[in-house]
Amino acid sequence: MNQEALQRMLRAQVMNIMCHFDFSHVHLSMQKMEWGWAGKGVPSLVEIKRTAKRLLEDASRCDSEFTYHATGGLVAYKYRDTLSLSFEVASYTPTDRDEDFFEEFDEQHRASVDTI
Repeated sequence: MNQEALQRMLRAQVMNIMCHFDFSHVHLSMQKMEWGWAGKGVPSLVEIKRTAKRLLEDASRCDSEFTYHATGGLVAYKYRDTLSLSFEVASYTPTDRDEDFFEEFDEQHRASVDTI
């Protein structure tokens, strides 16, 4: 697929996401959690949508195979020719330091974690 066709397809995906993503749910969740942006309080529904669109457009213009752009809990992902949007409240990515943690973790605690 040539670059022009890819960008046209990604623009269509941005529009599709903007039409179908449940921004009201995000806004309500942020209100319930009192999750404000940069000391300005909870953003309005319009601000959330505007930010999501900017993140999606930024991700769509990135030339790498995988990228993500994020702020304020909103995360726009692009993998190859597919865009997606999520609202993340919590996430965790294991690192090399975790191996050191488990080396020091005794068998009893390890077993209790395994049963969860």
